[in-house]
Amino acid sequence: LRAFPVHARRTQCYLPHEVLISCGVSLDEIYAGTDSESLHAVLATVRETYGLDFEVLDYSEHALGQGADARAAAYIQWALPDGRSGWGAGIDEDVAAASVRAILSSANGAAALPVT
Repeated sequence: LRAFPVHARRTQCYLPHEVLISCGVSLDEIYAGTDSESLHAVLATVRETYGLDFEVLDYSEHALGQGADARAAAYIQWALPDGRSGWGAGIDEDVAAASVRAILSSANGAAALPVT
């Protein structure tokens, strides 16, 4: 999941094809980097499938720089049901893509913790 945005930019996708189909997401949508309800459904399905049960506690975003070429940074604070928590971050030219990167970063952080 951590490399999802990088793979999408390279027109590669390693998410399960059956999940994409069931959520109505096309590869073109992923490769374009657009934010959509369908993509959120894919992420929710991946989270449920792999048991990533984390709650978003806080979300923030800001511009990195000024002008039309400024990139966006998004941050998510998350917590697991057992109280362990962490942060995920994403940076991209598009704020929606930065948000998705932060979600994926959060999921990777939650998944990397040892099972208690």
